[in-house]
Amino acid sequence: METTMQEMMYGKLLDLLFAQKAIAIPTDFSEQNRQIQLMLANDTTGVINTILKYAIDSASQTNYRIECPNQNVEDLINSWMKNVNLNINGQIPSGLKALSIEYFKERWTGSSLCLLRAVAWTEQDLGGTKITIPSALYFVNGASVKIDIPKNKDGKEVSFSLGSYKYYLDTISKKTEIPSNEQEIIIIRKPFSRWFDKYPTPYSIKQGILKNYKAIEILQNKGDEVVTKILPYLFILKKGTEALYLSGTKYTEKDLEEMGRNWKKKLKEYSKNIGETPIANIPFDTEMNHLIPDLIKVLNQELYNQGYRALLAGLGFIDVVQGLASTRKESVLNPAPFIEEVNSGVGDFKSILFDLVQMIILKNKETHPKLFGENNELKVVNSPLKINVERIQDILRSGYDRGAVSITTYQEILGVDSDVEKERREYEAKEGLDEIFYPHLIQNQEEKGIDAPGLKPAKPKETKKEDKKSGTPEVLNYKKAEIDLIIAPYDKNNPPAFLKKYPKGAIDIFIDVFNENLPKGEDYAFPVAYTAMKRWLKKHGYKKINDKWVKSEEINNE
Repeated sequence: METTMQEMMYGKLLDLLFAQKAIAIPTDFSEQNRQIQLMLANDTTGVINTILKYAIDSASQTNYRIECPNQNVEDLINSWMKNVNLNINGQIPSGLKALSIEYFKERWTGSSLCLLRAVAWTEQDLGGTKITIPSALYFVNGASVKIDIPKNKDGKEVSFSLGSYKYYLDTISKKTEIPSNEQEIIIIRKPFSRWFDKYPTPYSIKQGILKNYKAIEILQNKGDEVVTKILPYLFILKKGTEALYLSGTKYTEKDLEEMGRNWKKKLKEYSKNIGETPIANIPFDTEMNHLIPDLIKVLNQELYNQGYRALLAGLGFIDVVQGLASTRKESVLNPAPFIEEVNSGVGDFKSILFDLVQMIILKNKETHPKLFGENNELKVVNSPLKINVERIQDILRSGYDRGAVSITTYQEILGVDSDVEKERREYEAKEGLDEIFYPHLIQNQEEKGIDAPGLKPAKPKETKKEDKKSGTPEVLNYKKAEIDLIIAPYDKNNPPAFLKKYPKGAIDIFIDVFNENLPKGEDYAFPVAYTAMKRWLKKHGYKKINDKWVKSEEINNE
């Protein structure tokens, strides 16, 4: 990619600042975090906090749930996840969303050492089943964690292996080791470092955000310093001319000082008399000027612009220059790396939940072998990330219309609770609200009309045998269409097979309502008839026992 003059100037500036130690990125983990917090506490660019907050807010809107073959296990764990950290101490917010916010803050605005403590594993009642789960989950401040390798009696470090690191909360005395007891489990993620790295590299360091912020800060401070020093403008009084000087008319320094004092006195008097028109009586050889320094070079935006480009690139917004000719180029910010990073954060938090759920299963396998014995297909699923919402929603809505996306997924896209919507739809079907709120008929397509009830359906047009060969899809579809025409409308004396398990009265009411509403279409007639039949069964006291419909008095007699 072509290097611009601004990029070259900015690169030279950074080299100069580093050479003079004006910018120093610390190598110590604690000092790195201290400077990151100072940067975020007073973000003079106005960019870093805004983008990182957007990343945190977007990622934390994601919903998570457990799916596994055992419905009881799924319900138990999902119920617990919704109410995690409930009634702890009033300082830790409850719910999985609050926990995810802390993870994303530690990942992007903190140390990037994400250490989750699952403490106080106790037996608790969930829906009538007692299972062992942690009483509290929370992420610690990664900047306060001291990491060390165990040492033997001789003071030498034990040979390193993954998992041999020791973690302490007090960075000096190293007395509070975590996990602190058998009732605690920790889960650790270092998203921007290798597994075997002792300390992770914070996100703001890894992406060059702190470095470019410091360069911009120095430019701003120097500009402020220059402006502050030269801001008081100069008022110049010029007495005499070149011709007068050559002719012998000269003003001494004493004369000029006296003139200056007189002007100060007049300006002072004028400032007290508000509303009066100023008048200056001066001879032809006197000239007055206001001198304001040229600040354009000091406040030139070109150096700042390149600094901000580098800062945005570190945050995941790549500046792409497009154009065919050198005279016609335009810059476009591509947010793809930013979106991928937010997606990666959601995926990492999902993996933490997966590890946590596996630990819950491990803790309960012996006490509840039927529930937690076999859960090999358990997985954590999440709703789509709500960035670039309109385009994503269009794609997923198209997938839903074509059957590729489930109802639950589409409900998550809409931002509604799947369980709540299920209860409401069941209530609506029970109360017959589907029939009441069925969409009005706004278009009459006669060519797609259905024969009125009681009339013999029109006989399908015969097709020449040579047009369709036996066993082909065309013949099968043709026979299916003929069968559909024969069974509609339904006959009480020969009801369809799916109705034969219901009582005679229920069958009759279904067929009567179905045939009555058939002109509006089978898609309309079937749910209306089914709702009417359910009402009849409820009214006459029928209940379903072992796939049979039995009246209440018959159940009592048994």
